[in-house]
Amino acid sequence: MNHAVVVDASVGMKWLLTEELSEQARALYETSLNAAVEIAAPGILPAELTNGVFQKYRRRLITAAEADAAVDGLARLSVSLLEPQGLYQAALRSARANNLRAIYDSLYLALADELDAPLWTADRRFVEAVGGAGRVRWLGDYR
Repeated sequence: MNHAVVVDASVGMKWLLTEELSEQARALYETSLNAAVEIAAPGILPAELTNGVFQKYRRRLITAAEADAAVDGLARLSVSLLEPQGLYQAALRSARANNLRAIYDSLYLALADELDAPLWTADRRFVEAVGGAGRVRWLGDYR
């Protein structure tokens, strides 16, 4: 296994709430921790996860208590939030090169490039947009 893995918010949501692919997301988390592999993400991860939880609450997919518990769970996650020098410039280049609609996904990809680590996502559209981009892995393939 690598020295680090990068995860995006789609994976983090599956740690906080039970969703499709939560089993794979939790296995990735546990396996990484047990193997002393750093789990990394850009600093926007907590904001994206909190927003994702809120959107589920707003659409009445979860209760207020479930939303509170999920956001409380953020503090217990063992994820290194990293923003190395040049991350935003690399993310902008990546977003342009991959014709992405927003910069958020490219921040995760730029961090994975910086760390020479795989990027795990549950977002199939992102995987398709970057054409698999070598280091981008779809969570559904995690074993």
